[in-house]
Amino acid sequence: MAIIDKEIAEYIEKTPLVELATVRSDGAPVVRTLGAFAPADGGATVYFVTHPDAEKTRHIQGNHRVSLFFQHEGQALPEFRNVALIGTAARIADGQERARAVELTSARSAYVKERVSKEGDGVFEFYKVTATEVKYLDYRKGIGPGAVRNIVLQGN
Repeated sequence: MAIIDKEIAEYIEKTPLVELATVRSDGAPVVRTLGAFAPADGGATVYFVTHPDAEKTRHIQGNHRVSLFFQHEGQALPEFRNVALIGTAARIADGQERARAVELTSARSAYVKERVSKEGDGVFEFYKVTATEVKYLDYRKGIGPGAVRNIVLQGN
């Protein structure tokens, strides 16, 4: 397991919504907002929840490469930051990994917690995104190439 770094992990943790990019079967990219997600492993892993018949599940079945984009609202330009993770997504069927995904996403999402407590975790599909690359943009370091930090994660 790779750890990104503390600053990036904290930024990801404090992001209330994340954008997930997948690819349709015709090659067209699709972006949607996720509210039910949970970072783990220092930001190198992100779990998310969806409904079993969601379009994104079909996209991931066809192409498991995805991107997650984290950005806080209302940032002033001199303080502007965001994080993009590129990685692989996999459905979590059962076992210890699924229990971890249920626990972490339920802790961040009242909706997930309530539905799971009433209907069990089978009401959702749980996915794990394992980051292989990270792009961190930080305008506090100036605007331009010096503001971008690209990280390739080993072991993922």
